[in-house]
Amino acid sequence: MAISAQDIAVAVEGINRIPSLSPLARRLALELISRTDRKRGVCFPSEGRLALSLGCDERSIRRAKFELCGKDSKKPLKLLTVENRGPNKTPLYRIAWATIKAEARTIKRKIRQASEPLVAAAAEAKAQVRERVQAVIGTSAPAHRAGRTFSSA
Repeated sequence: MAISAQDIAVAVEGINRIPSLSPLARRLALELISRTDRKRGVCFPSEGRLALSLGCDERSIRRAKFELCGKDSKKPLKLLTVENRGPNKTPLYRIAWATIKAEARTIKRKIRQASEPLVAAAAEAKAQVRERVQAVIGTSAPAHRAGRTFSSA
């Protein structure tokens, strides 16, 4: 499973736009994305290494992992799969690229739908202002603004 730079960019944008993620879960997801092996699609940092990297304790990392795995009843998004490989081995993390991409598309669509009335209202206001300016200026506009050119005699 090869991961392209575009997949990473879409995932980062998607993670940053998901409103239900806690700040630490968001930072953890971005850290795991940055540590992911692009050929295999996995990463395996320890909780201690992640805690050190993000400036928090290991318990906070476990809570954020719990949230990203979709086990939090309030925010059931399964953005991460954690595979415990046994004692004395670090867990194997797999980012759910398809889920993140789908969530990013959904959020973009909602933003576009919410902003369409605002864009239409802005275009209408711009047209009204243009009409008023034309009414005030009329034919008294300077030649260079009215589209006339002067020829040298």
